[in-house]
Amino acid sequence: MKSRPFSALEGFYEAFKSQMFCAIDEANNLLANWTPTDGFLQLGVNTKRMWNADKNNFAPRLGFAWDIAGNGKTVVRGGGTVIYVTPTWWEFLSQQNQNDPVTGLGTNPSGFQICTPTVASGNCAPGPGTIAASGLSLSPAQVNWNQSAALYRGNIYPASSDTTQLKCGTDKLCTAQATNENLRSAYVMQWSLGI
Repeated sequence: MKSRPFSALEGFYEAFKSQMFCAIDEANNLLANWTPTDGFLQLGVNTKRMWNADKNNFAPRLGFAWDIAGNGKTVVRGGGTVIYVTPTWWEFLSQQNQNDPVTGLGTNPSGFQICTPTVASGNCAPGPGTIAASGLSLSPAQVNWNQSAALYRGNIYPASSDTTQLKCGTDKLCTAQATNENLRSAYVMQWSLGI
């Protein structure tokens, strides 16, 4: 068996990775986004995606180990990396707090009547999509607490087909979530150097 002395540079590694963070999708196209320029955009109806893919996520990883004297007693090691973070889908699908109703891409009311400027004006048109779910503000009179058959066919809340209630305007606000169409992936940069 033949032994060999340590070389000055014991190890060097590199890795290059690219990650593409694509927009969330749903089998039945029951997701909608809202933009200031286009209003509600529903998958499969008037858009193909909730946001544009972030295609430039270059994630290099570099590292080294250097034996200073060549005797294995003192080694300098270092490295660095860029890591892209995939967000949890929950932040896009359901955002809740104590004061506001549920908002998310699955409850953006693309199927509600959109009224300009107010519901009271009667100038309403169908929304572009089919999602009839949202955080909707109802007055106490609009909730059928006693489940009277004369109101909402005995249901407590109006049905998704009840267009008298499913309207949005400046006098009857509907909750909506807007996600940036050019959403960028979050990333972490890390480095280390040690002896």
